[in-house]
Amino acid sequence: MSSEGRLIFRSGFEPESVVIPAGGNDDIVGGDRSVAPPNDWEKDLEGYPKFGFFHIQYQGGEPEDRYARIIPDPTTPGNHVLHFWLKNPRTPAGPNQFKGRIQANIYNNTDLTEVCLKRRLYLHPDLELLRQYPDGFGWFTLEELWLAAGWIDHPFPFRITLNLRKDEGAGQPLHFDVHGQMRDKERDRWQPTIWHETNRDFEVPIARWMSLETYYRQGDDRSGRFFLAVQPEGGERRVIFDLTVWTYSPDATEPIPMTHWNPLKMYTSASLVDYVRNAGGVLQVYYDDLEIWERLPEEKR
Repeated sequence: MSSEGRLIFRSGFEPESVVIPAGGNDDIVGGDRSVAPPNDWEKDLEGYPKFGFFHIQYQGGEPEDRYARIIPDPTTPGNHVLHFWLKNPRTPAGPNQFKGRIQANIYNNTDLTEVCLKRRLYLHPDLELLRQYPDGFGWFTLEELWLAAGWIDHPFPFRITLNLRKDEGAGQPLHFDVHGQMRDKERDRWQPTIWHETNRDFEVPIARWMSLETYYRQGDDRSGRFFLAVQPEGGERRVIFDLTVWTYSPDATEPIPMTHWNPLKMYTSASLVDYVRNAGGVLQVYYDDLEIWERLPEEKR
């Protein structure tokens, strides 16, 4: 067995992988025959014993507002990518309030205490408009881990959220930001924040492919771990976060595994969605070369 443990699933989103409607959500079915197994979205991904089900979720809107599609890669002829496109915020956020969401869900997981995610990410040139947004922001979610989810009947919800962050002022760069939060169920809000880190040493590239690796391990503030490494195309690999932190609620009487997971996500406020649209763009990202492993390679631990 490799030092990475078992390879659970891989896909390059090539043509035999297909996005299909699934009620108000979408699903991906089929297998990517351009890569060796395990490459089947149903047999291998959903068939992994620790995973529940997979689908793509929007929570509101129609295709003219948002979609996830497998398309020809606009940067590389002959390649295909998963495209998240978000024009109008249609996810309810309160009375007459909305936000924007496209996310891949791996939900109802069992005993998931460790996992490593690899993927390539490309921020569309329209996201350059975010740098001109006059205010700072820290809510542009790219991945979210739920230990347990806030919408299930569990006494100790906890989440780890990976975001893009921009400091106040037009022209500021984008950075990676991550935090771990408990949920105050009585006040219906995600507080308190147990830990929070922003890496301002690395500027997140726009209109340039980058390879991302994230790793989660269940544990407390002595044994839990969250790890992120990034390698821009043609550049050096950089470790962005390597944190020994709580990866479940400190109030819990026993460790809580990752019950729900959004490995691929674009989720943000109506303000950012509207700002980019009104400036002539659309929020959109591309994903490619997805791999899910049981653990992080030994040499990167």
